Amino acid sequence: MDIGLFRKQLSEQFFNAIELLAKLDQLLFLEREALSQRDAEEIKRIIDEKSAVLKLLEGVYHTIAQLVKARNPVADNGGLIHCIDTPELEQLWKELRGRLNECNHKNQVNGGVIEVSRAYTDRLFRILRGEEQRPTLYSPKGKLQSPSETQAIAKA
Repeated sequence: MDIGLFRKQLSEQFFNAIELLAKLDQLLFLEREALSQRDAEEIKRIIDEKSAVLKLLEGVYHTIAQLVKARNPVADNGGLIHCIDTPELEQLWKELRGRLNECNHKNQVNGGVIEVSRAYTDRLFRILRGEEQRPTLYSPKGKLQSPSETQAIAKA
């Protein structure tokens, strides 16, 4: 494959990935808002959109891998890095990685919100079922003990 054509196609795919990551970033922001408002319908809609964007991203990454493999059939995992050999490709790659990191961070935050909400809901259900567990406490010697093993105030 001609190096000029290869660079053009790789640049186009990087640009496509950047656009999709920008869309994903926006969806993650909207997801965070919907989670904070506990809007189940909006969360479902956003999840469906995220799935579609992720599927498109997967296709772009597959195309990039095919381009690299066509350029260098024996390329290992570092093959892509060796193909980024112009300032334009370097800039696009840097932007792509930055957007990917931002999306990863927002996804982690949203996952944390979901986990806290799930734990809160689980605790409420345990209370409603009469299964509320008392917190584990420490003995005067610093060992864990259940609330039933605690000492009376007079003994402390």
